[in-house]
Amino acid sequence: MLTKRHECGIRVPDHAIAQALVTALGRPIINTSAALDDRPTPADPRDFEELFKNQVDAVIDGGPVPGRPSTIISLIDDEPAVLREGAGPWPV
Repeated sequence: MLTKRHECGIRVPDHAIAQALVTALGRPIINTSAALDDRPTPADPRDFEELFKNQVDAVIDGGPVPGRPSTIISLIDDEPAVLREGAGPWPV
């Protein structure tokens, strides 16, 4: 399922577990945002597991997710545009 914008995004996480999974698999991970009914995604893995119950095969407990959301940059047009200022620096 795509977003309401019918676009996809690429995220480069600065998170040890995500980086280890990508390294172990030898390729990128494809996923969706884990929000339901416009509710915010839980930051604590235990809350995430409770919210999604039998809808996921596994939850990796890396502890609460710290910090701010990611910076989102649109590359649709000729000039990159910041859609949301977040934890990632822009320009890099």
